[in-house]
Amino acid sequence: MSCNHIFDESGICFECDERKQMTPSEFKQARQKLGLTQLALANAIGMTSKMVGMMERGQAGIELRTELAIKQLITESDKE
Repeated sequence: MSCNHIFDESGICFECDERKQMTPSEFKQARQKLGLTQLALANAIGMTSKMVGMMERGQAGIELRTELAIKQLITESDKE
C-alpha cells in the first residue's frame, strides 16, 4: 500500500513519517521573507553565496540542516 503523503506543518507525513523536502522556490521565498541577500543568508547559515544561489535555482539539493537553519532564522525574526 502506498502513502498519499499528508504532511503536517513541519513537513512530516502523518502516515509514513517521510519528510517533505523544501523546494528551491520555498528556499528563495524564505530568504526573501527574512529580507536577506544571498550573501547575508549564506553568512548567517555558514555557507557560500554561490551555494545559496545554486539551491535557489535547483542546481543543488537543500539539506535538512540547511532547511532547519533557515526555519530557525524565521522563527527568531518573527519574535522580534
